[in-house]
Amino acid sequence: MLAKYLQAGHDQEAAAFAYGFAMSAMAVAFSCFTLYARRFRRTYVPLDWIGFSFGLALYPLATLMTLVSYRLSLAIYALITVFYLVLPIVRERLGPSSD
Repeated sequence: MLAKYLQAGHDQEAAAFAYGFAMSAMAVAFSCFTLYARRFRRTYVPLDWIGFSFGLALYPLATLMTLVSYRLSLAIYALITVFYLVLPIVRERLGPSSD
């Protein structure tokens, strides 16, 4: 939907807001699932607070930024995507953590 309205040249703000709302909801749902799994020890994966909180904080911020500038929110969405693409590469190069 976002790409369609960006190409159409109208309603970009609404499309960027809808995208951000959906991604914010997914970040909250992922956080709830992760915290539930950790609490009841269904699975144990070390929690990386930087990776865990980055999307949870920035997706709602970017969503609200669509009220100011949809281009700025798109830049923040792109930043989040790049962060999550680079994070595993950086972790792998740094080696095992001491968690």
